[in-house]
Amino acid sequence: MRCPRINLFSDAGEPLKEFTLEGRGSDKILLIPMHGIITDTPKERFLARSQNIVENVVSQLKKAEKDDRIKAVLFEINSPGGTITASDLLYYEISSFKERTSKKIAVSMVDIATSGAYYVSLRSRQW
Repeated sequence: MRCPRINLFSDAGEPLKEFTLEGRGSDKILLIPMHGIITDTPKERFLARSQNIVENVVSQLKKAEKDDRIKAVLFEINSPGGTITASDLLYYEISSFKERTSKKIAVSMVDIATSGAYYVSLRSRQW
């Protein structure tokens, strides 16, 4: 009988997984999926805790900030929105990332992007 693998820590320390979809060269575009309800409340599972959308996005943006080969970030949004606080945190984090790095931000709205999800996507607009 095999014991289930239990991860006691969040995945924030895991490296980003890279896939070459097309092309050659060293420049990269980071795809960050934002699926589900936007919340800053931890997802509790049996004997484990997984990252919520805010933690996941922030940890990936911090890693992307250190990678000079990432030239743009593409958010794939499929969300009905979420809490005001979590949506505002994401808006602020994305805005801060954009100002610190000058990297391009783009959004792909998949099935639904309402309320807080739409608010977060506004930051992709070039002023």
